[in-house]
Amino acid sequence: MKSFIKTKIAVMITTALQLSNAMAEEAPTLAPENVTAGLEIIQVTAQKRAQSIQDVSSAVTALSPESIDNAQIFQSQDLTKLVPSLTYTQGNSSRSSSFNIRGIGTRSYSSAVEPSVSTMVDGVVYGRSGMSAMNLLDVERVEVLRGPQGTLFGKNASAGVVHIMTKAPTEHFEVDFMAGFDDSQEYRYGMSVSGALTDSVKARLTAQALNRDGYIENIHPDYTGEDMNSEDSWSARGKVLWNINDDIDATWAFDASESRGDCCVGTARADNTVPQWGFTGGLIPAYVSGLLGIEPSETNLKTNDETEYYSNFKSTGNALTVNWNVGDYTFTSITAARAWDVEESQGDGVPELNLALAGLWDGMPYLDTNRGTSSQEQFSQELRIASPVDQFISYVAGVYYWDQTLERNFERKEINQGIFGGVPPVYNHGDFAAEVDSTSLSVFGQATINFSDSLRGIVGARFVDEELSYTFNRDDLSMPANGLADSGSDKATDSNFTGKIGLEYNVSEDMMTYASFSQGYKGKAFNVLYDMKSATTFEVQPETSDAIELGVKAIWLDNTLVTNIALFSTKYKNYQAQAGIVPEGSTIAESHLVNAGAVSTEGLELDFQWLATDNLSFAGGAAYTDAVLDDFKNAPCGSAQDCSATGGFQDVSGGQMPNAPKIKFNIGLTYDIYTDSLPFDMAIHANYQWQDDVLFSIDQDANKIQEAYGTSDISFNLRDKDDVWSAKIYVNNVTDEQYASYIGDTLGYATSYSQFISRNAQRIIGVEIKLHFE
Repeated sequence: MKSFIKTKIAVMITTALQLSNAMAEEAPTLAPENVTAGLEIIQVTAQKRAQSIQDVSSAVTALSPESIDNAQIFQSQDLTKLVPSLTYTQGNSSRSSSFNIRGIGTRSYSSAVEPSVSTMVDGVVYGRSGMSAMNLLDVERVEVLRGPQGTLFGKNASAGVVHIMTKAPTEHFEVDFMAGFDDSQEYRYGMSVSGALTDSVKARLTAQALNRDGYIENIHPDYTGEDMNSEDSWSARGKVLWNINDDIDATWAFDASESRGDCCVGTARADNTVPQWGFTGGLIPAYVSGLLGIEPSETNLKTNDETEYYSNFKSTGNALTVNWNVGDYTFTSITAARAWDVEESQGDGVPELNLALAGLWDGMPYLDTNRGTSSQEQFSQELRIASPVDQFISYVAGVYYWDQTLERNFERKEINQGIFGGVPPVYNHGDFAAEVDSTSLSVFGQATINFSDSLRGIVGARFVDEELSYTFNRDDLSMPANGLADSGSDKATDSNFTGKIGLEYNVSEDMMTYASFSQGYKGKAFNVLYDMKSATTFEVQPETSDAIELGVKAIWLDNTLVTNIALFSTKYKNYQAQAGIVPEGSTIAESHLVNAGAVSTEGLELDFQWLATDNLSFAGGAAYTDAVLDDFKNAPCGSAQDCSATGGFQDVSGGQMPNAPKIKFNIGLTYDIYTDSLPFDMAIHANYQWQDDVLFSIDQDANKIQEAYGTSDISFNLRDKDDVWSAKIYVNNVTDEQYASYIGDTLGYATSYSQFISRNAQRIIGVEIKLHFE
C-alpha cells in the first residue's frame, strides 16, 4: 500500500513538472520582482479575535480562497478533500447528512437533536446539520476547528466547528465575473460587485447560479431517459459596511438561496436474497435483478424506482455585526435571524419489484409515499468584549442567546402486504406534524495569562442554561386502521458548565508548543420523528466530551516551511445515537434516539506548507484517527445480521465509528511559470487525496465498508499579468476512481445493499474563466 501511494504521488508530480518544463521551453521560467520570499501566514478568528494561525493553541486548518479554488471546490461538502480530519456523511436527505470531525458526528432523523459539528458563516451559527451543505460563495477563508469547542462556540460544537468567512466590501470599485462548465453537464455562473458608496459606506454584492444534470439513470418506464441527482440552484449575498466614526463600524450581511433537485437517489450495490416481507401462494421465486434491468454492483449507476424524488431548499438570513472600540477594548454585537425551508420526497433507493414482467403485478414500490416539509427559524444574539492583547491577562468574554423553532410535516405510505392469494394490499399510512422549540442562554469567557514573553496560560469557561420542548400529532390514514394515531408533548431543561485550561510555550520565535484540556457539550434531545410513540419517547441526556490535546506549531527554513502537529485523545459520555430499547410493559425492542454509551477518538494530525522554490510550493495534511465505540450494548442490527436471540439488537462495544477512516491524507502542489515573452503567466495545480477503508454503519456490517481509495485532480491555469482575466482547464478524479459515499441496507430485502455514489466518483473535465475589473 505504501509503495502504491508513493507511486501515485510520484506520477502526479512528474506529470506536472514535465508539462511545465515543456511550456517553459517557449516561456522561460523567471520569478517576477513582486514575488516575495516566504509563506503568507493566515490570520484566523478561532479564539474570537484575529491572530496568526501559528499563535492559536488549538488544532485549526485554515483554507485560503486560492487553495479552495486550486482544488476545484465549489460546495462545502468537498472541503473534506483538503482537511484530513473532516468527513461528510451523505444521507438520502438533508436530515441525515452532516459533517464529522475526528470520527464524531450526528446522524439522526430526529427534529430534536443537536449536531456535533457546528457550521458557521461570518460568526452566525447554522442550527441544523443539513444547512452545512452550501455553495461556497465569495469566500475569504474557511477555518476548521478540530475537537471540542464548547468554551467559545457553545453547545453544538462538541466535535468541532466549520467556520466559513465571506469577503468584505472593498474601498476601491471592482467587478468580478466567473463562468465554468464541465463534461458532466454542470454550468456555473457568478458575479461580484464591490466598492465605496460614500466616504463612510462600502458595499459588496455577489450572486451565483448552478445548473447540474443528473448522473443516475432511472430505467423505470415512468422515468425512462431521465437522470437523477440533478441540481438547479442560485444564491446571493450582500454586505454593507458603515464606518460610523473612527471607533464604531457596523456590517449588515444578508443572503438568500434556493436549490431544486431530484436528490438523493441511491443505487443497488448487492442483491443476495428474496424479499423479507414475503408473499402468499408461492408465486414469486427469488428476486432476480436481471428482470429489472439492473445489475447490482459497486459501480452501478442505474435505478428502477417509480417514487418521486425531490429535494428543494430555500434559505434567507440577515445579520448585523457592530464593533465599538473603547480605548484599547473592543465590544462586538452580532444579531442574526435565519430561515430554512425544505421540501423532500424520498423512495426506498432500490429497484422496483416490476412484477408486471412476470404477468403478475404492475409493481409498486415498498415506500409508495415518503415526503415531508421542514420549516426552521432561528434568532441569535451575541455580545462580547475583547481586551488588549498586550497586558498580563488578556481575555474575550460575552453572553449568547439562542432561539430556534422547527416545524415538521411528513406523510408516509408503505406496503404491508401484497395482493397475492386474493388478499388486498394493506397500507401503513399516516400524516405526521411536529413542532420543536429550543432556547438557550450562555455566558462565556477565555483568558490568556502572559506569565512571560514565552510562557502563557489559558483558562476558559462557559455556562449554558437551555430548554427544549416538542409537540406532535400523527393521524392514522391506514386501510384498515392499524393504530398509528398518536399525539403528545414534552419539555426538558438543563444547565451545563464546560471549561478549558492550557499552557503555551514558545520554544523559539518560530516554534510554539501547547497542551490543553477542553470540554464539549451537546444538549438534551428527544426522538421526534414519524414513527415515535408518546408512551416510549423520553428525554435523552446531554452528550459530553473531555479532550486532551498536545501540539507543536513551527516555521522553518526562513519562513518557507510551516508544520503544525496535534496529538489528541477525546472521551465522549452519553453518546447520542439510534439504539434498541425495550419499552416498559413490552418484550420487543424498538429503535430510539438514546444515550447509547461511551465513545473515544484519538490520533495524530499534521498540516504543512512548503515553499520549495519561488515557483514550486506544496501543501497538505494527514490524520490518523482511531474512533471507537467503547460501550454500545444496544446497537441496531443490519438486515444481514442474525440478532433474533437478542431482540434485534447487538453489542458492538469495541467497534469502529462510522465514516471514520483511520488514515486520510492529501497533498497538493502548485508550479508557477512566469514569462517575459507572453502577456500571461501560467500555473499547474495538482492534488492527491487518499483515505483508508471506511465503515458506513454503526452495526459493524462488513458489507458496508468502502475499501481504501485515492483520487487525483490537476488543473492548468493561465492568468493575465494585469489580473484582468484568468482561464483554467481542470480534470478532477483523473483516474476515474469510483467509490461510494454511503452504503446501507436496502429497505425490504435481507442481505441486500444500496449505496450513494457522488458525482465526484467519476472523471470530470472542466473549464473556468474569470474576469476582474477595477
